[in-house]
Amino acid sequence: MDEQELERITGGDPVKGVIVGLGAVESGGGKEGYWLLAKSYFTLGLYKDGILALKEYLKQGGDEEKIRELIPLLPPDAQRVFEKKPAKKEVKEGEFDGNAFLEMANLLWDIGSPEEAKQNYLRAFECFIDEGNPEKAEEILAWMKERFPGDPDIASLSVPKESLFDKLSSIQFPEDPEREGEVRLRIAEKMHEEGMIKHAVSELEKVIKIKSPARTRAINLLYDILRDREKGRLINLFEEAASLPLTDEEKLNLYYKLGMLYEEEGRKEKAEEYWRWIYTRKPDYMDVKERLRKEKKEAKVEEKPVPVLSVPVKKVGEENIQFL
Repeated sequence: MDEQELERITGGDPVKGVIVGLGAVESGGGKEGYWLLAKSYFTLGLYKDGILALKEYLKQGGDEEKIRELIPLLPPDAQRVFEKKPAKKEVKEGEFDGNAFLEMANLLWDIGSPEEAKQNYLRAFECFIDEGNPEKAEEILAWMKERFPGDPDIASLSVPKESLFDKLSSIQFPEDPEREGEVRLRIAEKMHEEGMIKHAVSELEKVIKIKSPARTRAINLLYDILRDREKGRLINLFEEAASLPLTDEEKLNLYYKLGMLYEEEGRKEKAEEYWRWIYTRKPDYMDVKERLRKEKKEAKVEEKPVPVLSVPVKKVGEENIQFL
């Protein structure tokens, strides 16, 4: 299935495009899947993810022209990276430029002086590279290889140019954490609906690390997904999240859920630590007051009466004594 066929399945929805692209990659249609992923991520504004997808597309032999179709989806500054040409070296008055050396080389070739022609072709080749004209340098290199087949000086030549992969790697994108958090949460919700649990969890982990209003909703969804599947992993993820610079409301929500998880694990002392932290800051938060009261009741040790001996202790020297 080619890129266009995959794109038709999405109906123009970039979130669905991420789902379809990942599905294609995992089912063996890697190259086309990566292209669709890149287009979908660019459309959603997740440019770094899109660049990573394009790099994989290139590694698998993707068509550079197909990549250039996606350049208009990038921010203007990023688009300009693909338009840049090497800086031209200024030719001073009285110096030969590439065209002058090329003209001289052709003339020498025509009059039967191949060695002198070769030297001028080489100078023309170097000049065009310095002048920022790699296309013309490639053209001259092709002529030289045709006219001087097997010449070691020419066989080793190449036109240095920045690859598309290098250009992709050099792009810097502005960060918009609020927007990124919302977009990633949308993707995670769709992945959850489609049963792509591993990918949904991965996206939610990213949202939690972003300073975004979507963080609390991501924590809640992650709790719902992993609570019955991987409670231990969920606790670890939430403990890591607790070290982030969270808002007060985010902490209350996260700590409450950690308390719930530890309670379900039977680690009541650890759960109580979180309940108390919440209670000291917001006593009426959720049912924390009731939970602490319950823990206190369960922690009380009931006093048991001292047992009364039913058989008397005999003193030394006493014989059988009957007790009524």
